[in-house]
Amino acid sequence: MMYFLPDNVKTDALLKSGQQLIQDPSKWCKGAMQKGDSFCINGALFAVGTPNPKMPDEFVSEDVLYFRADLPRGFIPEPFWFLRKALRADKLISHCLDQEIALFENVGLFNDHELTSHSQVMELFEEALRLLSLENSSNSHELEFAY
Repeated sequence: MMYFLPDNVKTDALLKSGQQLIQDPSKWCKGAMQKGDSFCINGALFAVGTPNPKMPDEFVSEDVLYFRADLPRGFIPEPFWFLRKALRADKLISHCLDQEIALFENVGLFNDHELTSHSQVMELFEEALRLLSLENSSNSHELEFAY
């Protein structure tokens, strides 16, 4: 069984590096992990070193490209766990153009939605980093149950 141990220092570095990679809107894309020198959220995180193991069959969602939404912490790479938590945060939801976007539990589907903007993707990274910082300041893993 695959398990990803919390490592907030490494997770912070991966989130910041992935965000930096697609900071320029021309370096961000939809519909593919990578198009030339542009990346989607997932592609950016994998490009900067986020683990990308072959998923066990029982972890795969209805869309074979993504992990199931109900997997608890430890069963998906930590940067994606924090990004998923950020997708559920009220701050991000209030800025979405379409309520449907707020319902996504999958980072890749959020990235690829026709109404998702580059600024929303950057805001998602910021919210994930805020949640990570919140966890660091409390020195616990309370966020696992926060949303």
